[in-house]
Amino acid sequence: MLAFSYLWPCELAKSSNQCRFCHSGNFTSQMVQAQSWQDFEFPVQDIVDVVRYAVDEDPEVKILQMTAGSTFRPDTEIERYGTILKEIDRQVGLAKVGGGILFLTPPSDPTILDRLIDAGAGKLAFDMDVWDEKLFEKYCPGKAKYTTRQQHLDALLYIADKYGPNRACSVFVAGLEPVEVFARKFYVSY
Repeated sequence: MLAFSYLWPCELAKSSNQCRFCHSGNFTSQMVQAQSWQDFEFPVQDIVDVVRYAVDEDPEVKILQMTAGSTFRPDTEIERYGTILKEIDRQVGLAKVGGGILFLTPPSDPTILDRLIDAGAGKLAFDMDVWDEKLFEKYCPGKAKYTTRQQHLDALLYIADKYGPNRACSVFVAGLEPVEVFARKFYVSY
């Protein structure tokens, strides 16, 4: 697996609304508070070059994972990912890395996610991190405030319903809620 873990800054963290358990978000928030933060964005060609190198040097690399910071503009985030995917496909070939798994902020209109599938994305992930609604608000204050739990669910269900199994995913952080509660709520609800 080739993983890019922080392609652009998390705007939730920059506004001190980071997820409570996120190392990158808490590090970003600390730098913002210390007034030592500098914005960054990796050039698309740099990302493509790393993918090419990984695929050429290690033919065992079969999975690409791209994660970035949550943004207040999911449309722009989707555009960025689309540009990256198109360039990887043009210069390297997305098929070599299974189309990739993209972790992103869910948009209010999930139909715009079709752009990423059309650009060759293999899977789309919208991390809820915890299932319990109250714990979601506690541990993910920015997501609860700006993108909402329902928006995450809507994006997951849209992709699953339209594109079938194994195309939508979410991360749940172990230890934030009792596994028995998570399992019971999840399997009873869906």
